[in-house]
Amino acid sequence: MTVDEQVLTTAAAASATIRDLAHATIAISDPEDLYPLVGDFLGSVRSLAQIAEQIARAHLEFRGHAQNDNGDPAAGIADAMQTAQALRHASALLNAAESSVDVASQHSGRIAWQPKQYEPRWVSVVFLQGEEADETLDIVDRQGPGSAISHLKQWDIGDETTDAALVNGYVYDTIPACSTDNVIEAEQSGYALTYNLPFRYVSLLRRHPGEFEGNTEGPAPKVDVAPPALPPSRTWFTATPRPAGNAMTRDAL
Repeated sequence: MTVDEQVLTTAAAASATIRDLAHATIAISDPEDLYPLVGDFLGSVRSLAQIAEQIARAHLEFRGHAQNDNGDPAAGIADAMQTAQALRHASALLNAAESSVDVASQHSGRIAWQPKQYEPRWVSVVFLQGEEADETLDIVDRQGPGSAISHLKQWDIGDETTDAALVNGYVYDTIPACSTDNVIEAEQSGYALTYNLPFRYVSLLRRHPGEFEGNTEGPAPKVDVAPPALPPSRTWFTATPRPAGNAMTRDAL
C-alpha cells in the first residue's frame, strides 16, 4: 500500500468511526462516562483542526497542477485557492470549537455524579383499535377491566416486549391517556389498562423499573402467562403514542 492509499484508507476508517460514535452517543446510560468522552472529543476536534489546515496547505502546494473539467488551468487554480481558503476558515472554527470543548472538559471533570434514582416507568404491551379492539371492549363491558387485562396479558412476552417498546419509543414516565380515556391500574400485577369506547381503542401497559440496563433496584413484574403465538392481524404497536392526560381512575385488581 502506497502512502497515498494509506491516507485514504485511514481517512475512510476515521470517518466511519466518527459516524459510529455519533450513533453511540445518542443515548448515554452512565454519566460517569461523560468526562472521558468529552476528553476524547476534545482530542478529536484538535486533530480535525490540524487535518483541515494540512489539507488546505496541500491544495496550495499542488495548485500548479490544477485545471477544471474543461482543461482551464486558471479556473483550476482558482478553485484550489478557494478550497484552501474555505478549509483554513474551517480550521479556525475548529480551533475555536476546541477552546470551547476544553472549557467543557474542565467543568465536566469537576462534576461528582450521584447515583441514579430508579423510578418505575411504563412500557406498552399492546395497542388495539377499531375492529381489533372490539373483542376486548366487549370483555370490559361484560366481565370488567380485570378480565380484559387478563385477556391482553397474552401479548406480553417479557423481555421481548420490553425490548420492542424501547426500540419503538413506547416507554412512558406516566400512563399515556387523553381526557376521555378510562384508565385502570392493576397495582398488584403491575399492569394498566386504558380504553375508550367512543373511539374504539384499548391499550395494555406494564410497569417496569425506570432504568432498563443494570438496574438492581428490583425486578420487573413477573409475567405468569405462557405466551401464545400472536394473532397475525395484531401487532404490539399499531398507532402513534397518545399524550398523557390527567383523567385517571385506579383499581387495585
